[in-house]
Amino acid sequence: MKEMPHPDPDGQTLPPSAVRRFLEHFLTPEERIDILGDMEEEFRYRVSVVGRRRARGANQLDVLFALLPFMWRSITWTSLMWINYLTTAFRLFWRHRAQASINVAGLAIGLVTAFFILMWVEDELAYDRYHDDSDRIYRVMQNVSFGAGAIETVEAVPMPLDAVFEAQFPEIENSVLFSNEQSWALSTGDATFREGGYFVDPDYFDVFTYEFLAGEPTSALQSPEAIVLTEDLAVRHFGQEWRRSILGKTLSVDESTELTVTGVIANLPAQSSYRFDAVRPMYSFLQGKDWLEDWRNSNLRLFLRLEPGADAALVAPKILDLVVERTEDNSRTIQLQPYSDVYLRSNFVDGVAVGGRIEYVRIFGWVGLFVLLIAIINFMNLATARSTQRGREIGVRKALGASRLSLMQQFLGESMMTSLAALSLALLLAFLLLPSFNALTGKVLALNLLDPGRASKFGAITLIAGLMGGLYPAFVLSSFSATAVLRDRVTGFGGGARVRKILVVSQFALSTILILGTLTVYNQIGYLRETHLGADRENLITAELDGVLAEKYETFKAYLSGEPGVASVSFGSGSPLLQNTRTPSLRWDGKAEDDGTGFRLAWVGHDYVETAGIKLDEGRTHSAEFLNDASNFVINQQAALAMGMEQPLGQELSLWGSTGVIIGVVQDYHLASLYSPIDPLVLILADEAEGQLLVRAKAGRTQEAIASLKRAHASIVPGVDMEYEFLDEEWARMYRSELVTGTLANYFAGLAIFIACLGLFGLAAFTAQRRTREIGIRKAMGASVPGVVMLLSREFILLVALALLIGVPVAWYLVDGWLGSFEYHTTLGFGSIALVALAAVGLAFLTVSIHSVRAARANPVDTLRCE
Repeated sequence: MKEMPHPDPDGQTLPPSAVRRFLEHFLTPEERIDILGDMEEEFRYRVSVVGRRRARGANQLDVLFALLPFMWRSITWTSLMWINYLTTAFRLFWRHRAQASINVAGLAIGLVTAFFILMWVEDELAYDRYHDDSDRIYRVMQNVSFGAGAIETVEAVPMPLDAVFEAQFPEIENSVLFSNEQSWALSTGDATFREGGYFVDPDYFDVFTYEFLAGEPTSALQSPEAIVLTEDLAVRHFGQEWRRSILGKTLSVDESTELTVTGVIANLPAQSSYRFDAVRPMYSFLQGKDWLEDWRNSNLRLFLRLEPGADAALVAPKILDLVVERTEDNSRTIQLQPYSDVYLRSNFVDGVAVGGRIEYVRIFGWVGLFVLLIAIINFMNLATARSTQRGREIGVRKALGASRLSLMQQFLGESMMTSLAALSLALLLAFLLLPSFNALTGKVLALNLLDPGRASKFGAITLIAGLMGGLYPAFVLSSFSATAVLRDRVTGFGGGARVRKILVVSQFALSTILILGTLTVYNQIGYLRETHLGADRENLITAELDGVLAEKYETFKAYLSGEPGVASVSFGSGSPLLQNTRTPSLRWDGKAEDDGTGFRLAWVGHDYVETAGIKLDEGRTHSAEFLNDASNFVINQQAALAMGMEQPLGQELSLWGSTGVIIGVVQDYHLASLYSPIDPLVLILADEAEGQLLVRAKAGRTQEAIASLKRAHASIVPGVDMEYEFLDEEWARMYRSELVTGTLANYFAGLAIFIACLGLFGLAAFTAQRRTREIGIRKAMGASVPGVVMLLSREFILLVALALLIGVPVAWYLVDGWLGSFEYHTTLGFGSIALVALAAVGLAFLTVSIHSVRAARANPVDTLRCE
């Protein structure tokens, strides 16, 4: 064998020292002598022939070739190591099939829950962000002060405000007026469909981004008779071949006005706050509405696109100064809300955005995290519980030279294999359940695994679950001493039982929070359903009242009044469930100068109170028998209270120059959602029919009333289908978020308790097996089956009881905050808490007793013979 060469004193005929040190790190001692010796001889020869510079370059190639055996050896040994890990893991999975199945199933349920919630949250957060420069688009909001310090935030602003922006506000790049939602009966030939849309400024498409399939966005709304359709509406009116010649085609609106199609846009993305079938120029809306020119009247929405770098917080006070200057009204403030917040943060309290849909995003984010944590805790629990049975395996591996790092790699590899198996099952479940999830939430979600962002998020969740589930067992198992294990001095590991207890308590504490939260949501939804709104929503049919139907309302009402299934007919400026118009301008004798109480206003037809099912407290309602009722008022009890009137009948009121007397008082009924208190209300007899049609069907004869309604509509507006809905359907739509939240919460809480019981089932099986000898001895000493069952179940029941003590206060704190957002709500009572506690303890006992009974009934002779 050659001796290790010695370096030259001057180092001129040796390879660079950095090269030698690099190779020494990878080579064995024998390889260092052979390879480095040969390289030095070769280097000296090359220096003498081609010079030191070229010899250095050739020497670097020699280094790469010298590393090839090391690289091959590393790949080979690494492959063999992982093959060994996989083989061991598969053997363990097969040997403990029940435990492995519980692990995979529990983790898969947690993963699929996390995936669904992640997709739902992503969809919610994506609303209104598809517009170009969406971060520069803002909605102008007004905070209007009413009596007793109440502040209401509204999106209606004075119409003239839009005209002054370009000249006075260099920070504003563009502004767009936007009407309330409209409903038009659009006709092409004999086909008529009722479509929803908005009146907008001509440069609407300069601010908001939509894909134009026909026409030009810059000129599409320049003509007063123009209309821009969505793709679905174009197909509905002009067929599948609409692309050939749709521009210039005409549509008739309400059988009175001819509109010209100037553009077609792609169907709106699902993540759109303001949805429409068509848009028309604002010019048509403003005709005949001179009152909109008054700065004190607020009726239109206004959106701004600021210049790059402009600060919305500095622009809002300038707009306010202008409004105050023109109106001489200091009772309001202006704020600019980012357009991307319109959908998520729509609830305001005292002028501040306090929540909205974002609350449900947060709730479901926490729910997904809780369910996933419960599944991961299962994983950790079962892995640590089995650790005592792997002591000899670890000791043998360490005795054969396995390092702690290699053991940790093995255990983490097994954990990741379980995670990958759970991922496969979770994706299968996701494909199968996604259609049902979409139907429940009203969304169109897709797994879209080819999207790198989506795939990376799913992969990250799986990786985190695998690491969290296997990291702690890997650290603990790999720390066993080989000598102690092989001498049977290790039966467990330090703190292992304590850790399992902590994990079980954590699982059931999280489950308790979810179940109590779910129960509270369920009770609140039931409360909303059963709460009497003051207006009877049963058998009340509503429909849009405009166009020809509004013009011939009296004929229409006369036709229906004679039908046997119809009890009464009327109309109102808005739904009985939602009255938006509010003003502090009402005057009465004795009103204080600083009284800014806001009164909601509703313009109604004769028989409105009776048709809406509102109870009359005193006096009478508007009647056709009294000609002067056009100037008289009907108020609710809150209005009488706000005006300090103990005897309101006959009292004089004045509103916007019109004076009349109070002829009736109705009992309070909800004018808005149950998030808000009941406001003072004034009912005014409308000059002409418009707004919302109300038809009260007689009890048990609803279908007759609907048939009569359709016949009457066909006689007034032939060729147009009658579109209607029931008031209770409108109510359900108002609270759809709560209904969906309640249903989803039920499912997720059920999954959480199922996963927790699944883990408890696995732990109980392990405990019963570990205590086989003890159970046999106790049976031999005369212990009864119930006694053994209680012995094995007692520990788990105590852990569940401790979880309840932790989870109940946390759940109460969280649900109390959520219920506080409703002005009218249920409470989380002792009965609900007791029900959840009994259910949790009962489920835990039932789960554990399955194994406990089996172990207790075993023949002690057989048990002790096995031992």
